[in-house]
Amino acid sequence: MLRIRVVTWVRQTPVDLWQSRRGLVVLDSACFRHIIAPVSQSQAAYADDPLAKVSGKRRGMLFESLARRILDRLHPQSLSADAESMLFCRDGRRQSSQMAEWDFTLGGRRIELKSAMLCFDKTRQVWSVTFYGVKLMQNRCQHSQPFDDLYLLIYTPAEFYLIRHDLQTGVTSSGVSTAAVGHAIRVTGQFGEGAWNTAMKAILDKMLLSGSCELVGKVARTDPTVSALYSELLQKAQQLQDNVYETIPMSNMSNSARANRIQQIALEFDKVQHAGSTFTDASGEPTTHPIIRRGVNNAAVDWIRDGARVEVKSAKVVFDPHCQRWQCVFRHIRDTGALSFHELWLGMYSPVGLDFFHHTAYRSGRSADASRRLLLSARRQDACVEAAVQRMKAKLKAAGAKPLFTLLWSQ
Repeated sequence: MLRIRVVTWVRQTPVDLWQSRRGLVVLDSACFRHIIAPVSQSQAAYADDPLAKVSGKRRGMLFESLARRILDRLHPQSLSADAESMLFCRDGRRQSSQMAEWDFTLGGRRIELKSAMLCFDKTRQVWSVTFYGVKLMQNRCQHSQPFDDLYLLIYTPAEFYLIRHDLQTGVTSSGVSTAAVGHAIRVTGQFGEGAWNTAMKAILDKMLLSGSCELVGKVARTDPTVSALYSELLQKAQQLQDNVYETIPMSNMSNSARANRIQQIALEFDKVQHAGSTFTDASGEPTTHPIIRRGVNNAAVDWIRDGARVEVKSAKVVFDPHCQRWQCVFRHIRDTGALSFHELWLGMYSPVGLDFFHHTAYRSGRSADASRRLLLSARRQDACVEAAVQRMKAKLKAAGAKPLFTLLWSQ
């Protein structure tokens, strides 16, 4: 969540960059250069690494491949195998391995793999690694933990660390939602330490010395196993769908970093549109715990304007190779409880631009599924990303979303 502060937006660009097309505000991205351009410390650390620029989903698939190669090299007599889902389709067929409750098997044991990059928290001045969605045992119920061993792959700018976790070190919960979303595992370096390599040593000490985790393998980027990983990545990057973001602003950011920048852009636009309004953040509101209050980073909404609670969700337009079509998926839309939003803003990030919508009809349930996500798909015939984006925007409008403004990328 964004820490709210009172700002005055002084546009540094010509007035003609602010246009109106049939009531829609169209801006040049240069208007928000002060938000888009700055490079975070995390981005600077991974600046020359192409692996840091791919989507989290693809990176996770590549990391699973790397982890299995490392484990196969260490255990040549017990080669890893794809997991088999315990779920079945209606026609009796077993579901694909992608639907399995764990990632792969090794020597008959079910293996779950989670991966994470180093991330620098500017506010707290600390490097950390965080692994999300870990379904650990709850209330001593073995069935709530669908794997036998948990491996963590830490991706740094220079090396990869594969660690067998002790199921205790750094484990955090999320209250009543833990059963659905799983635990998180977060380990930090020393506060005030700006060098990632020094912080990484402190993180390893916490896991291996203070905790009971085991370092299974440390692999440098120059290792043949990693070289094969990068070759696989570059080979897939030759596809047209992977090149469309090559020169687009914010394309080399992580999903969370990009989402934060998009949120800042939306907030600044809202302040310009409602210059006389009062803006506050949503920190200090109650949680499920009777004593603990919400902070800025876990606030229920992104900001409050004159009592109106505004939530911003953003998503990147990507090509799904399995469905053979362009898609845009807005995830984790929370629309329940007294602390829910009054206004839902959607930011569609694409090679064409950044389009913002106010989804006034979201609560009707016509456009969101049970998993609290909103899926937009183009047609298979829409090979051109521009045509795909136009089709998805038309679907949003048909579902009751009102266009707010469009940000066109500067040439």
